[in-house]
Amino acid sequence: MKLHLQEKNLLVRRIGQIFLIVSSLASVPFFSWIFGAKFLPSTGWVQDHWHIATAVGIGFSGVGLFLTDRGLRLRDIDDMPGPIGCAFIFIAMFVLNFWLGRDLVLLGVPLFYAMAAGEQTELLYVVERAEGFSDRKCRRKIELKNMPFFFDRLCDLPKEFRDTLSLGQTIIVTGHGSPAGVFPSSARISN
Repeated sequence: MKLHLQEKNLLVRRIGQIFLIVSSLASVPFFSWIFGAKFLPSTGWVQDHWHIATAVGIGFSGVGLFLTDRGLRLRDIDDMPGPIGCAFIFIAMFVLNFWLGRDLVLLGVPLFYAMAAGEQTELLYVVERAEGFSDRKCRRKIELKNMPFFFDRLCDLPKEFRDTLSLGQTIIVTGHGSPAGVFPSSARISN
């Protein structure tokens, strides 16, 4: 009986280690954005893989909730958070893991593909908003339509260029990348 329990704990530990490695890979696009390496997945990639990404996000959340449950069960009963604390932990883990799993497909795969096999690429995007506020991380921003949160904008483009853009207009973004995504270096209006 004790040997069976040890094997079960070893399996849970291995699942946790694999989950941690995959979570680390899934967070690379977000951290690249934080540290200034702007990346845009292609609109085609996002549209074609949205349902797959959602399924991976749900699966990722399921594994994350299983591991969270196992982790909470290993604690002393005196150390356990109350029912509200447990509910908060499970909701937070579901949202975080869904986001990581979804973004692994929508952002991670194209980003790694662009880094490994990228070349000079041009991709089409549709403008959602060209005027408005800027923030510390993205000055003189152009927001793009149907793109994932945080990865839906072009930054630091000249005001003269932004002033010529309107809602729904198509632009061509050039940079190092692949058909799945690009690290933008310039943009121009599509004819």
